[in-house]
Amino acid sequence: MKLLTKTEMCVSDICTHFNMKQPSISHHLNILKNAQIVRSRKEGKEVYYSLNKICISDCCSDFMGNFKEKEK
Repeated sequence: MKLLTKTEMCVSDICTHFNMKQPSISHHLNILKNAQIVRSRKEGKEVYYSLNKICISDCCSDFMGNFKEKEK
């Protein structure tokens, strides 16, 4: 996810940052996609992934809401 905060990337680009095979990376990206944490778009044979910033923003906002002082 940290890699995708800067730019969209294809699986082969992401693989260069990890000691994992492409199918494993694709599997993890698919889980994140199903959770709507990442988005994908296809260009030719490549699938490019990007962070779903709206989902992340909403999640962080909800999380931080747990720490607000309750109104009396």
